[in-house]
Amino acid sequence: SVVTARADHISGGEFFYTYTSSGNGQNQYQVYLRLFMLCSSMRQFDNPAKISVFNRGNSTRVKDVSVPLQRVENISIMADNPCMSNPPTVCYKVGYYEFTLSLPVSQEGFLLSYQVNFRVDNMNNLTPGYNRVGATFVAEIPGEKSLVGASNNNSARFGDNDLSIVCGN
Repeated sequence: SVVTARADHISGGEFFYTYTSSGNGQNQYQVYLRLFMLCSSMRQFDNPAKISVFNRGNSTRVKDVSVPLQRVENISIMADNPCMSNPPTVCYKVGYYEFTLSLPVSQEGFLLSYQVNFRVDNMNNLTPGYNRVGATFVAEIPGEKSLVGASNNNSARFGDNDLSIVCGN
């Protein structure tokens, strides 16, 4: 028996930020969102993407930011990859969003959030009748309560690679 799986929309993503400066009780960050979609998808990346900022302490929404899609590029597995024999066809569209965000210095910190609906259609291992799955991407800016100067930090960031294959050695 063969089961066909199809990811129609967002296959994954990364959300990260870099602290750039502070002054007048505000911290400034450069924020990045990268989203991945199969090249065969007929859907489009959100343009603009709505990023929400929440207070980490009480979960209240601080603000929403509309961020235009900056660019889209395709990435795929190289056919001559030495660590694979008979590689599958893998191709992703990558959507890039980038913006500057100013936030007040906070004891609690902030959560940056982006949500997509209908990430994958027809998953069959969920509650019956619930076969459409979304995804929420989150970046956390720590507050000063956890450690003085914690908000003047950068989030973790993966190196710029194609993220479609990992080979040992």
